[in-house]
Amino acid sequence: MTIRAPRTSRSGAPFLYERLQAAQPAPPAGQPAGGTGAAQRVRHEETYASQSVPATTPRAVMPTRIATPLLALFATCLAAPALGAEVLLITNGGATNGEESLRVTQFQSWGHTVTTLSDGSSQSQYDAALANADVVWVTEQASAASIGYKLREATIGVVSGEGDLDDALGFSTTNASTSDAAQVVVTDNGHAITSGVGTSYQFVFNANQPRLLLEGTRAGGLQELATAANGKLVLGYVDTDGALANTYNGESTALGRRVRLPWGGSGFGWSSLNSQGLLIAQQALDWAADGSQPEPDKPALWYTFDGTSGREVNRGTLGAIGDMNVNGNVARGEAGLVADGGRSAYFYGGNASRGNIKGVNRDPGSPWSQRTYEFWFRADSIGGRQVLFKQGGGTRNLTVYLEDDTLYFVASNRANDDGSGGAAPWGNPASWISTSGIAAGRTYHVAAVLDANTTDLTGQIRGYLNGELFDSATNVGPVWQMAALLIGRSSSNRFHDNSTSSQSYPFRGRIDEFKLWDGVLTDSTIRDIYRDGWGLMGHWRLDEKSGTTAADDSGSGRDGTHVGSARLGVEAVRRRGAEFNSAGLSDRVDLPHTAIDGLDTVSVSWWMHTTHTGQTSPLSGARGNQNNAFLFYFRDHTNFRAYLDGSYNNYSIDSIATGEWRHYVYQLDRPAGVERLYVNGELEVDGSRSPTSAKIDVDPGGLVLAQEQDSVGGGFDSNQVLRGGLDDVRIYARMITEREIGELYGLTGHWRLDETAGDTAANASLAGDDATYEEATTLSAEGARGTAVTLNESGTNDYVDLPHTALDNAESWAFAWWMRTVDDSVQTVLSGARQSNTNVLTIDLPDPEELRITLNNTRRSWAIPAVNNGVWRQFVVMHDGETGDTWLYANGQLLGTLVHPVTQLLTLDHGGLLIGQEQDRVGGRFDRRVVLLGDLDDVRTYNRLMTPAEVADHYGLVGWWRMEETGGTFVEDSSGAGNHGTILGSATWASDSKEGAGSLSLDGSDYVEIPSVIVDGQDGVTVAGWAQLTDTSRYGAAPINLGNYFGILLDYPYRDYGSFSYARSATRYELATTGTMYEDSGWRHFAAVYNASTLMSDLYVDGTLRASVPLTSPIPFDSAQDTTTLGEFYSSSYYRFIGELDDMRVYNRPLTLDEIRQLSGNNGSGGVRIVRWIEVANP
Repeated sequence: MTIRAPRTSRSGAPFLYERLQAAQPAPPAGQPAGGTGAAQRVRHEETYASQSVPATTPRAVMPTRIATPLLALFATCLAAPALGAEVLLITNGGATNGEESLRVTQFQSWGHTVTTLSDGSSQSQYDAALANADVVWVTEQASAASIGYKLREATIGVVSGEGDLDDALGFSTTNASTSDAAQVVVTDNGHAITSGVGTSYQFVFNANQPRLLLEGTRAGGLQELATAANGKLVLGYVDTDGALANTYNGESTALGRRVRLPWGGSGFGWSSLNSQGLLIAQQALDWAADGSQPEPDKPALWYTFDGTSGREVNRGTLGAIGDMNVNGNVARGEAGLVADGGRSAYFYGGNASRGNIKGVNRDPGSPWSQRTYEFWFRADSIGGRQVLFKQGGGTRNLTVYLEDDTLYFVASNRANDDGSGGAAPWGNPASWISTSGIAAGRTYHVAAVLDANTTDLTGQIRGYLNGELFDSATNVGPVWQMAALLIGRSSSNRFHDNSTSSQSYPFRGRIDEFKLWDGVLTDSTIRDIYRDGWGLMGHWRLDEKSGTTAADDSGSGRDGTHVGSARLGVEAVRRRGAEFNSAGLSDRVDLPHTAIDGLDTVSVSWWMHTTHTGQTSPLSGARGNQNNAFLFYFRDHTNFRAYLDGSYNNYSIDSIATGEWRHYVYQLDRPAGVERLYVNGELEVDGSRSPTSAKIDVDPGGLVLAQEQDSVGGGFDSNQVLRGGLDDVRIYARMITEREIGELYGLTGHWRLDETAGDTAANASLAGDDATYEEATTLSAEGARGTAVTLNESGTNDYVDLPHTALDNAESWAFAWWMRTVDDSVQTVLSGARQSNTNVLTIDLPDPEELRITLNNTRRSWAIPAVNNGVWRQFVVMHDGETGDTWLYANGQLLGTLVHPVTQLLTLDHGGLLIGQEQDRVGGRFDRRVVLLGDLDDVRTYNRLMTPAEVADHYGLVGWWRMEETGGTFVEDSSGAGNHGTILGSATWASDSKEGAGSLSLDGSDYVEIPSVIVDGQDGVTVAGWAQLTDTSRYGAAPINLGNYFGILLDYPYRDYGSFSYARSATRYELATTGTMYEDSGWRHFAAVYNASTLMSDLYVDGTLRASVPLTSPIPFDSAQDTTTLGEFYSSSYYRFIGELDDMRVYNRPLTLDEIRQLSGNNGSGGVRIVRWIEVANP
């Protein structure tokens, strides 16, 4: 994780260092230094009333925020008086006029030092003055034309009452208008600027005065505090790094804090401000100046939770005295919650604690007035009270906890216990803030800030969720000595309802990267920590069923707008999606440009399906002078093009025009020059660009889904629209990890179970962890897809321990597996448990003809074909946690659907997800009577429902053309994979068939084309089908072919080859020849099998092996370049088929002999086949 470095000045030197070098004693009152054009210093006469201070003494401004021990030593030993800020007042010309003098006097009365600078000074003079100031105040007296952009790149706070600077300072895209009134409408009094001011209509003037009304398009980072009666903003702020409304010198974010005042314009008089107006002015000045104070550069306590055992090491400044004990039910080494590649801790009744620590909850350091606690968490379930951390007890405490779906931050200090009875009590009742809507299974970042001082009750507590302020409370003071820090549960504590309780209220879920900072982190730093660790700028599920709002589920408030007539609520992968441009070409979603504007690193994730082979635009970003500022689109169905500032890269990819839902992640890291595209959890494009520090620059209205723009928010090209569906679009302000990409894709576990030694079952997916073989599990058995494992061959203790995170916190999920057994007893396939419920999930076989699912002790079952015959069977169970619908597939085909009454998240405990054993407690107390007795292969888990194509892929049947149509040119794929074919030519549908009611008749001038080679050949391939050859062309007949990589050719008349299968290795074609002709021999079944592990190519005719050939190298399938054809060989009319084809199939694996015989109807020659040999001792 990147922690924000101490701020630097325009010169590049650390800001605090520059301040130390520049500090000077005050000149005598009335003797300003320099003249017109130079900064003139006017100090309050009482600033150094009776003290002699060396010239190099720094001012001790808020010493509790000083970042390092060295700086603290400066602040303590040099004993400078506590002063206000260095205010730079921009004046109209060299001398201050009457209105400007009123500001000087007022600011001095607040304890500030004031320096003036003529508005017409040069940029270098501005820079020199800014280097010695904490904050700039611009009055309506100054000339906006003279100031121009000279303050735009100020790294200190700027407070502006000049409406004609709204554009130059980036508050808006145009300058302000004015309207006279005595009131403003305060919409937020929880911020430091409006703290203590009432809400709704509030008088801020003694009489009507000009108010500055914001016009044009508001900056994305401009936060509203007050408006006019017509709703136009008059008072607002932009925090450091907040998005501005425009770009200057390549920068579109604020380099320091910015306040936009509600008053100004000719005719405004400072003396017209009443007490509320002056309070706003004072607090605006304090807040803007406060942003230039240094933050702590490292936390005092920092627990990464990366360790797997022992004490949790403190990586903060306090070192080993802060090391934590980890107690009770806490699982270490869990999947991390942030993008640092580390781990997290899973709490389910335990805690992390250290006891009293000097400087944390015991002297030295007490009382504590400025603290920030920040961490990441993911709750297993929502309900009741769960304490994430607490420091203190019933008398004084700082605590963050959940109560149902509401997150609370509570603070109190109720005792006068400073040793002299002088500490002011506060928090009686306790001070608290909250935010609701916390959901189980989602990752959140929380920052809890105590921002007070040691002398009064004018402080605040503030809470941040996912980088954004959610609430604040005032009238807060310091906290004195407290009970020790406790993570994961409570002990004695005070809560938001002012009750105290000694209950533990344990948190159930994961916690990661817990930090305690001795100081206040700014809004922008907290936002950066969130972006670096998670950085979800927007999440549009697109699951609305109606309306025009595309809701943002990220918590960032960036709702989009549906434009046009897209079909909403269509069935999609992540529940529902939207279908664009099926009835017209004007559908789109307009997104807030702030989701991507100003970023230099970005990841965009989306699901999409289309059958369009032309240009397709999922997302485009434009600005006024560049319509291709940020655009990625598919130039055609096999070419991906990524634009950035008008330049582009082209990449060849597999065809997207299959009609299947596919998951995509586009990533760009401009500083590193990295560009990537992932498709369905696999890296498809690993590209590059020239490294640059430039940021993505998109104008308001210029970020659009499903259209390509030729101007900002318009100029759409109908040839480049997305014709298809979108689902679950996300934008991150970082390069998300491959694990996160895997989780977004949804394949959380893929255990091939093909190991030959050891106890680790490798996970082939990006998203999950390896599994563990327990006890005497037998490896290297003959499998359905390679090798397999055998459980309980010589006992009843074997099982496979899966990571519980594979299915934990899934609302909808899928579990797929291959198995083979000859046993007819009750057998447990999968069991999932929690400490409080051992029957959270069980999939078992009560008898060989029944498969049962148990969810939270509620059972439902399906009738199935008998499984105790020693034949490999594939199964998929899927459950929809929203509707309760539950599906069972066997050998790629849907066996049945039932409605299960359990509709909630699936929550599991660490160690509680097992294959082959039934648990009576998490990870143990197995019932040996119901173990799995048999072989297991190719296990997969998903955190969503599988698509029909994924079910087909797991079974292996990725193309199945039954030829049951009676007309037309469409040839349906019944496998579920969506690989439909098209007749090219004049083929006819025939009633003569081998399977079903019909076949396809070809006359040598026609064939069927499927628009890709539909396999990758990783495990191997099988092509099979029935063919009735009635005539041969000059060079033979081709019933089925995968491009020119693999297929079958019948009746080749040369070299006595006869009929053969061919396999194209790296350098040549290798043939398995039979020497046999099959013309006019009636219906015959052909199957060609390529085994990638043995590099063998076999040809079967009517279920009998007729020819084999070893291959010199694997077949280099390339689905992006070729097609699958029925009745033709690789675009050559010389090998077209004449006759009938029926029940043609393609598998993405080598079929077994049993499977080939079953397809052909050949049950073998009889006799006994041994399916398992078990040796037992003599009785």
